[in-house]
Amino acid sequence: MRLIALAAFAGLLANAVQADPISGRVERDGSVAVPSPLYSVIHPSAGHYTIKFATPMEPSASCLFFPFGTNRRGYVATVVKETESSTDCSIALKSLGRGSFHNYPFSFIAVPMSN
Repeated sequence: MRLIALAAFAGLLANAVQADPISGRVERDGSVAVPSPLYSVIHPSAGHYTIKFATPMEPSASCLFFPFGTNRRGYVATVVKETESSTDCSIALKSLGRGSFHNYPFSFIAVPMSN
């Protein structure tokens, strides 16, 4: 009986709990289209956004961003910088035609990287 309990405990340790994937839509102004307790958004300046996770994604998150639409002058966005960590993912969006940072709505998905 002891061996069975020990084997079950070892199996639990081997299958560590991981955060679930997170997805969402962020508006130009950094507001969240559908509020969620799983993440928040920081929008410090034009074209810069950070998705902060409520639960860290260990060992790190892998994030994909999908900007859509055009800015007020009709230019589409390009992702020029992306950083990923266990606690957040950040992007910078520039106008493809102008080369300056602009606000764009986007969708994203963040998933924990596997070991």
